[in-house]
Amino acid sequence: MTRTLAIRDISAGEARWEGTVEVPADLVYFEGHFVDYPVLPAVAQLEAFVLGAVAEAWPGLGRLERLTRLKFRRVIPPGAVLRLRLERSAGAVRFEIRRDDEICSSGSLHFEAPPP
Repeated sequence: MTRTLAIRDISAGEARWEGTVEVPADLVYFEGHFVDYPVLPAVAQLEAFVLGAVAEAWPGLGRLERLTRLKFRRVIPPGAVLRLRLERSAGAVRFEIRRDDEICSSGSLHFEAPPP
């Protein structure tokens, strides 16, 4: 069972980051979610994909404080090729996960200011 998502085709800047990932069919998050119709759970999208990419792009952001404007619009099946876009402004990062031209999920992550 695969536990991580390998991000490729990364394009990074000071306030913007983009990357592509193919969701492996044997990703551990598909176990039991659902037996006859596997989908990538929302928490896995955030934990395995978004938060890992944010930590890689901007390691000094501090602790995640809250999530806002979360929307999960499209199902993500095994084998899907996804494009993640991150945009940073101050202590917040807006994310958008796309499959082809459709938005699968989006939202904003707000980080606590790191201690001085």
